[in-house]
Amino acid sequence: MRHPVRRILVPVDLSPLSRLAYRWAREHFPKAEVEVLFVCERPVPLIMEYPSPPIFPANLRRVEKRLRKDFPGAKARAMEGGPASVITRRARGFDLVIMGGHGRRGLKRAFLGSVSELVARRSATPVLIVKS
Repeated sequence: MRHPVRRILVPVDLSPLSRLAYRWAREHFPKAEVEVLFVCERPVPLIMEYPSPPIFPANLRRVEKRLRKDFPGAKARAMEGGPASVITRRARGFDLVIMGGHGRRGLKRAFLGSVSELVARRSATPVLIVKS
């Protein structure tokens, strides 16, 4: 017996690939509740002794408003922090995480990293990575 997918988390970065992941979730799980999550990462401080300023709640609310417009029918949430760790924490309580994977290789991957790979490794929730 398969476990039904009722709640899906779709982390987005507003790229075409994250939009594809959202469409994939909607097409393959039309009855599931979908939440899109955008993670606002703090900028790296110019001087390491001084922490970067926090992201204001009003800015997070503006991002959520845009997400509701861009991803109709989904719950929208914007959070602050490191993308992989925030997504992994938020995924608790969901049945599935569907996210885009850019498929970077070589130096690009070494410098930019792979958020989808980190989430897939760390998350207790199953992760489906959609590639273009």
